[in-house]
Amino acid sequence: SPTGRRVRSYSIGASDMFATLEPYPESMLKAILQALSPSSQGTTPHLDISTNVIRSVILRPSWSNGVFPKLSAKSKNDVASALLALRARNDDESAGRALLGLPLKSPDLLRLLEGVGDASLRSEIDQAAVVFVTDCVRGKLDVLGNSIS
Repeated sequence: SPTGRRVRSYSIGASDMFATLEPYPESMLKAILQALSPSSQGTTPHLDISTNVIRSVILRPSWSNGVFPKLSAKSKNDVASALLALRARNDDESAGRALLGLPLKSPDLLRLLEGVGDASLRSEIDQAAVVFVTDCVRGKLDVLGNSIS
C-alpha cells in the first residue's frame, strides 16, 4: 500500500490452485450471456456492461481455463458466438481478445463458423466474423494440432 502498511488479502488456499463450481450455475451463465447478447447492442450502457463482464469474468484465467472448458458444447458455443457478434458488429476489441483467450478446440471453432450467416456471406458483418474466426484458427494452430480429438 502507499502508506507502507500491509494490505489484507482475503484469498484462501494455495496460490497455484483454484476451485470452481461444478456444474457451473445456469443462472450465472444466463447472466453472462445476457450481458453479451446483441439484443441491445450499440447502446452505451449495454456496451459498458459487456466490457465489464468481459474484463471481470471472461478474461480471467480462472474462468477461461477453469470454467469454460467444463461447459457443455452448446454453452461454449453460445459464449463464443456472443463474443464473436460483439467483435464483428461493434468492433469490440475486448470481445476479440476474450475470444482469442478461450481454449477453443477444432470442433468449437467449426461450430462457431457454422453459426456465421449463410454460405453466401451477404453482409460485411458475416465476412468480418469469418475473417476473425480464421485469425483465431491461425493464432491457435499449434494448440489445434494437438486437440483434434
